[in-house]
Amino acid sequence: MSDEEAQEKAVEEVQEKMKVLEEGIKEFSAEDIRTSDGKKLGFMDVLVSTTFSTYKAYEGVLGVKVLEPEKNPLIYTRVTNLHVLPVVQELLPPHDKLVAILQGIRQDALKSSD
Repeated sequence: MSDEEAQEKAVEEVQEKMKVLEEGIKEFSAEDIRTSDGKKLGFMDVLVSTTFSTYKAYEGVLGVKVLEPEKNPLIYTRVTNLHVLPVVQELLPPHDKLVAILQGIRQDALKSSD
């Protein structure tokens, strides 16, 4: 299997898992889909924020879409709403530093797979 095929397979697996999360959000918090106000950060908000708030850095390094509003509208909406909150912004690593770290990790992984 080529590196490109392996990456495509990994992306498909992640998308399948995100569908499950999307369905869970629909099932367990349908009435809670809102613009987070920062005063009531719930478990789902913390989970989604810590998992997906850095998705742009991953997309930039990997060259693949991680989070797409058309495929994952509920996750995307939550991430977008949470990302503007000062408390979330304070906890996120600086984008440039995260990209540099991820690029280093990716380069090491590619070297070890040769």
